[in-house]
Amino acid sequence: WLLFAIADGDLPLSQLYTIVTLQGMFAAVQVPAIAAVTYEQAAEGELDKANGLKELMFPIASVLAPFLAGMLYAPVGLPGIILIDLLTFAAAVAGTLLLPISVETRRREADGASDAKGLWAQAFQGFAYIFRQKGLLALVIYMAWWNLQLNGPLELAIPHLLARTGSDRLTSLLLGAMNAGALCGALLVISGLTFRKRLIPMFVGSLLTAVMFVIFGFAANDWLLGVSILLLMVPLPMTGALFSSFIQVNVPGHLHGRVFAAVGQLYALTAPLSFIVTGPLVDRWLEPGLQDR
Repeated sequence: WLLFAIADGDLPLSQLYTIVTLQGMFAAVQVPAIAAVTYEQAAEGELDKANGLKELMFPIASVLAPFLAGMLYAPVGLPGIILIDLLTFAAAVAGTLLLPISVETRRREADGASDAKGLWAQAFQGFAYIFRQKGLLALVIYMAWWNLQLNGPLELAIPHLLARTGSDRLTSLLLGAMNAGALCGALLVISGLTFRKRLIPMFVGSLLTAVMFVIFGFAANDWLLGVSILLLMVPLPMTGALFSSFIQVNVPGHLHGRVFAAVGQLYALTAPLSFIVTGPLVDRWLEPGLQDR
């Protein structure tokens, strides 16, 4: 759709909104499905590595995608880039269809689905399970709160760096350090770093991110800005990978998709709420307060 619209030279804003909305709807299904299938494909001792590899995709895309898009734009143009994207998507679909999902897994999923009668009952089954498990509920609330705290402030990294450095080039380098931090965090998990108790490194990582966020906010030195933004990003993919592993190990297999979908819905609520709160907070209170000093 997007390819044909751009090739035709006419892409109304309403169509772009529709495409993005459909993309979000399919992602809401894709993300919990990936988390559920990961448990089927990886041995329990390899779950952290498998989830770390999943967390690695975003920082790699953040580093490589702009570079590849810039290299390809001149020879093939925007329609060519979208066509390449479609071809890679087809390759990903083909690989997914070849994944060995056992008959026993399908039988367990069918039995688990029959526990809740009706589509709506099954849709809320993940939430029901989380609310019955008080420890899991506390962890999910903690992760949702952390998601609320992070998303909005992280979006302010670019204007903050531009204001501190006054240089587009230096800001780009510091954003590279930011992506490198996320890359290092995922690589630490993939490299074989194991955790007997997953919750402890999750909480320690959250503390490190919080401290580095404060340092990043007050830093005036370019090197300190780079080190702090790199270190604040390192725990994030580690925490995401360990949280996924924790759910996969402690939640019955036939409920993985429902529980991950429930968690994803909480994230989908807290992320935009973080943006809604952060923008007015900065514009109406923080920035004027700093200018008065």
